[in-house]
Amino acid sequence: MSRRIRQHRSRLKIINDILSVARHGARKTHIMYRANLSYDQLNEYLNFLLDNGLIEKEADVEYEGAIIYKVSSKGRQFLERYSQLQEILAHPQTGQRTGANYFDLPIIGE
Repeated sequence: MSRRIRQHRSRLKIINDILSVARHGARKTHIMYRANLSYDQLNEYLNFLLDNGLIEKEADVEYEGAIIYKVSSKGRQFLERYSQLQEILAHPQTGQRTGANYFDLPIIGE
């Protein structure tokens, strides 16, 4: 029986997941479940993304008091570049270790 080794997602992968969910606007709960994050993790990442201008908050017109999170133009730029990096790393030109799993390795010191 083979065991599957569980790998942790990198911070960049988590940011990409959040921005992908919020691309067309999403409420906090939807982002939390689709990005597979705890409530505390979600709040930490949303604050980081808001502070860095990658995501924006706006009022939900369908539900009074609810907030929608939408990707900003800077966030769309991140999504495009992240996708390009994954594509570059997925097509090795040499025998080097590449691909999405290599790109998502944890960064030393985190």
